[in-house]
Amino acid sequence: MKKVYLAAVCSVVLLSGCATEDFAALNQKISDAAYDVNRVVYGGRVTPNSVSKTFFVDVDVDTVAARMKSYYGFSDARIQATPGAFYRMAGDIGKNTPRDILWISLNKEGANRTSIKMTHDSAFERTQAASWRNDLFEGAKDVADGKLR
Repeated sequence: MKKVYLAAVCSVVLLSGCATEDFAALNQKISDAAYDVNRVVYGGRVTPNSVSKTFFVDVDVDTVAARMKSYYGFSDARIQATPGAFYRMAGDIGKNTPRDILWISLNKEGANRTSIKMTHDSAFERTQAASWRNDLFEGAKDVADGKLR
C-alpha cells in the first residue's frame, strides 16, 4: 500500500510540474494577445509624458503669436498675453482621444527676437516618438519664421 501511495504522490508531483510550465506558457500567450488587442483598441496608448524644446527666431513676439494662434487654431480663451512682451497659449492637437496638448510660451528677447518654449503632452506611442516630436518642433519654428502657414 505504501508503494502505491508513494507512486501516486510522485506522479502528482511530476504532472503538476508539467502543468505549471504549460500553464505559464498559456498565460504568456494570453497576456501577449491581450497586449496586442489593447494596442489596436486604444491606438497605442501608453503612459502620458511631455517633452519641451526652446528655440529662438528673429521675428517680433506679436507676429510670432499671431502666426502660432492662426496655424494651430488656438482660441482666445486659452491665451494669456501682454502684447509686445509675452504670450502663453495652449491647445489640443491631433486626432487621438484624449487629444495631445501643445503648450507654447513666447517671450520677447529684444527687437525682432523671440524665444519660443514648446511643450508637447501625449499619451500615445506614435506621437511620443522622437521623430514625430522633432517634426512638430521644426514645423513650429517654420510657422514662427513665416515659412509655414
